[in-house]
Amino acid sequence: MIVKLTTWLLKRSNLSKKDRMLLTNAILDKLYAIPTRDIITLNEEGRLLVNNVPLDHEKTIQLRDSARAALNSQVRNLVKSQVAYKAVTMGVHKSKDIDELYFAKAAIWWGQQEDDLLKLLAGQEDLEQ
Repeated sequence: MIVKLTTWLLKRSNLSKKDRMLLTNAILDKLYAIPTRDIITLNEEGRLLVNNVPLDHEKTIQLRDSARAALNSQVRNLVKSQVAYKAVTMGVHKSKDIDELYFAKAAIWWGQQEDDLLKLLAGQEDLEQ
């Protein structure tokens, strides 16, 4: 019933783009699906928000310590270097078509995003907009 109602609402031509986004976000949040908005952000005061909810002091400390440990992990850094090596090898030397090149570029981008977010959570840099 809810699926039919949601589908009907999303197909309606008089539903604005903003209302479609709000409806989609509400459904994804209720289903605990992948969100269509940022998960990790900073507010104006520089306080960390996860899913638009400010973290308490204890949770912030836990995340910071965990992120610092991940950044300093020798295993993680070794695996990250190996993935980057394989991505470059595939993208530059072995790619047979543009899709493989894009895939290699996406693998490198993923690693960069992971580092940026870990640094943010570790308190080492600001979130880039």
